[in-house]
Formats: sequence, C-alpha cells, structure tokens
Amino acid sequence: MLTHPIELLKSFLWPIDRRIFYLLRQWLPLAFISATSPATWALTAFPLLSLFLQNGVSALSISLRYSLVVVPGLFYGAVLWWSAHEAQFTPKFRKRWAIAIALSIILSITSNPNRAFSWLIPDSISPRVYISLPMGWSHGMAARSVMGKIPPDASVATTTYLISPLSTRRSIVRLPVTEIRGDNGVVESVDFIIADFWQIQKFKVAFKEERTALARILPVIDRSTYGIVDCQDGVVLLGKGLPTNPQAQAAWQDFRKQLGA
Repeated sequence: MLTHPIELLKSFLWPIDRRIFYLLRQWLPLAFISATSPATWALTAFPLLSLFLQNGVSALSISLRYSLVVVPGLFYGAVLWWSAHEAQFTPKFRKRWAIAIALSIILSITSNPNRAFSWLIPDSISPRVYISLPMGWSHGMAARSVMGKIPPDASVATTTYLISPLSTRRSIVRLPVTEIRGDNGVVESVDFIIADFWQIQKFKVAFKEERTALARILPVIDRSTYGIVDCQDGVVLLGKGLPTNPQAQAAWQDFRKQLGA
C-alpha cells in the first residue's frame, strides 16, 4: 500500500459514483448532518477506508452487515454535532428531517433489501418476477423440513439464502465450496450439502447472479457422490456416506429437468 500510492488512491475512489451514492444513502436518515460533522468523519474514517478499498460489490451495500461498522459513528457523530448546535434544531429543520426519514424508509422498501419485501413488490417487472406471501411461506416450510434432517453438530455446505437459518452451527460454508478446515486444522469434506434451487429457478430469468450461481452450484450436485437424503420443493439435501432415498432421488430428478441447465 505504501509503495503503490497511486493504485491505493484509485482503489479508494473508483468507481466514484458508487462511493458517493453509498454516503448519500447513509447520510439521508440523519438529514445529512453527518456530512457536516467533524466528529462523524473522525469516527467513520477508518471503517469507510476499509469498505472503500474493497473490490467487491457487496461492501458498499447498506443492507448488508458491512454497513454496521459505519452506522455507530454516523449517529454518534450527529449526536455530538447537535450538542454543539442546539439552536439550529428549529421547527423548520425538524420538518425537513421528518421528510428525510420518510424518504429513507420509502427507498429502503422499494429497494427490497435482501428480497425481504418480495411478497409485497415484484423483484422484476420485465421479465416479471414476483413471489407471493403464501408461495414464499409454503417454500419456507418445505425448506425448514429438509433442514431439520441435518444433525445439529454436522458440517454443512449450502446456498446463500439458507445460510441464515443454518448459521448457528459450528461448521458451515457457502456452495460451491464443499470442504472446510476444522478446529484441528484438517481440511475435510462437509457432512451434508443442501441447496435451494427453487430460489435460483425463480430469480434466474431476471438476475445474472442467480444464473451464475446455478452454473457454479448445479455441477457440484450432479457430480457429487453423496447420497440424496431428501428433496422438497427444489430444496435438495445430500449426505456423505448415506444411502440415496429413491423417493428423494425421483423428486430431485423431476425438479432437475425444470432447471434447464
């Protein structure tokens, strides 16, 4: 970093539009007070530096965990600024602040962070992708039924949207990775593989990342020597050293044909 300052500066600033929009989205709920507060800049300088120097797209998403390193400094910096500028907290400003808060809530809902509001608004208009609340609820019940067959102490490789309900276990990795380094330092294959292809199937017509995920994960399932333990509503569970359940295999083969890959 010290021997390549130009590259460091380019990594920090480029692409500039994404960095500007990230800051604007973070400042909006506080009526942009954070942008004028020296305390905020002092508190968020290093967290912002760590985010801006990352090349991944997700680092500058305010709906993911990365934003948590910035939020405390933003709010505490605003508190410190107001403690020194109480006279500016006028009724006129309070009205503008209420509008900013309302706008941030509207933008949060319409952006559908982590697809939390897919039951309320379509994820895509053209092509139309919409998951109704009953459909999502039914699939969630099927997914949890399949996940319930994984022992609590077993290591697991899974797709993105199943990581959260499985995250309390000790050993878990994201597919297409199927190996994990244990506490003893030994790299071993995971005990179970569980993949939610229903989710990928619904969204791949509109989103490139879902098509990429399908292309990376499906071959792992096709080439796997694990036994197929269960398959419900496109959620397939495979176990290392376990025999294949004929009914689960038939259900998976039927759904596999629908994936068209």
